[in-house]
Amino acid sequence: MLTLLLENPIWIGLTGVLFSCMAIVLWTQLPDRKSQRIAFVSALVLSGLTIFLVALNILVQTERERIEDTLHTVSAALKKNDLPTVYSYIHPNATEGLQRAKGELPQYHFNDARVTRIKDIQVNLDTQPNTAVAEFNVVVDVNVGQNKGRAARFVRVYFMQRDGRWLVRDYEHFEPTAGFRSLP
Repeated sequence: MLTLLLENPIWIGLTGVLFSCMAIVLWTQLPDRKSQRIAFVSALVLSGLTIFLVALNILVQTERERIEDTLHTVSAALKKNDLPTVYSYIHPNATEGLQRAKGELPQYHFNDARVTRIKDIQVNLDTQPNTAVAEFNVVVDVNVGQNKGRAARFVRVYFMQRDGRWLVRDYEHFEPTAGFRSLP
């Protein structure tokens, strides 16, 4: 329920506007003054509550939203070939494969790198430190020496929180359609 309140400002806003409009219509249609006053106050309260909830939603950043920001920050850094920024998001206890990828990145020149669709982000706040798994699609346009290539992949990234930041501990990648199936 908290996720719904803090991650969906459009739905909160639309629902609040709908109920406020219903109260305004009631206010204009009711015959007696007492009922009109109740409908009018209801419209004001609903409008105020909607504004408050949308503002709260915008101001509070959930862990899922922080992970999504991390994904977009890393993809923007890759697109700019800003490897120090990319490395800053790799957990010190990362797996050997991720450490190897860290060594291989300088061989590539990225022309484009973007997250195209986030399928799911599961945050586990019951572990110490907190962990999360994000599944999403990416598209990269890369040069390796004289060779150019464009690749789309479905990626699963394992995060671990350290000092308030979400860092990549491990990752897996699959063909782009893997996100439509259940993966192990």
